[in-house]
Amino acid sequence: GAAQGERYVTPDKQRAVAQQIHTAIILYNYYHRKMSPQLAFADPEQFFECASLSVGEDLLAYLSMVHEHENNSGKHAKLSITHKVALQACEIAEQLDASKHSPEMALWPISKVAVLLLDPTKKKCLVDYSANTKGIWSIIEKELDGAAGNSHSTNQPAGQESTAKGIVGASHSPFMLQRQAYSEVERRTGMKVSNLHLLDETMAYSLSNEKAATKVFIVEYEPTMKGSLEEISLEDLISSMTGPLFVNDPFPKTTSVVEYYHILPYKEILSELLHR
Repeated sequence: GAAQGERYVTPDKQRAVAQQIHTAIILYNYYHRKMSPQLAFADPEQFFECASLSVGEDLLAYLSMVHEHENNSGKHAKLSITHKVALQACEIAEQLDASKHSPEMALWPISKVAVLLLDPTKKKCLVDYSANTKGIWSIIEKELDGAAGNSHSTNQPAGQESTAKGIVGASHSPFMLQRQAYSEVERRTGMKVSNLHLLDETMAYSLSNEKAATKVFIVEYEPTMKGSLEEISLEDLISSMTGPLFVNDPFPKTTSVVEYYHILPYKEILSELLHR
């Protein structure tokens, strides 16, 4: 029964599965459909049906538990973490709109800050592995809390967000946003503000909130300090993020693009930096 399912699926595993579902839905409904516009948008139910056939025991155990719980609880059942996350991911993908070259985000509020850390040659940047989602590369990002002006690092899985998290309004000055970004760099790498040199700032879309933007700081760092982050050339990074998400070789499998999911919103920015 449901209780038995819960014994097998710990909260950490639930969150990990939720994060994987969030990632997979946006990869399919936005990035994959951008390259294959003939594909229909998949709603959460369709997605769960397909995913339960292919993702393995964690998801199967969890989904059967959820299904049983919701059948027994009637209409007023509280949505499970995975269902909430799936609905949110579908909304995000819908607003990003795969039919457009890039989303129209001029009026979108800032809900996140991100830092692209470049070495002095400006040909390499720092990336982190499995910080946000297991097996996936990312750059330094920090979600902003709307209510209190606080923030939390995005290496907090989907379904585990702070309840106070909201969309940031005009109260967040450019100075405050930069301070939040730099404090996250220091927390993750040990680099002090004195080791950082702001080169530029720009905007990208967020993959964690619907109709929300990310303020991106492009910063040069001193190569003696990088914490646990790894250096990668911009050329290799862009190359790994280019091309289809799936190949048949000889069986369908995902490509390296999927491994760089969290960096995909910054691909155009990285390309511009490479060709400066």
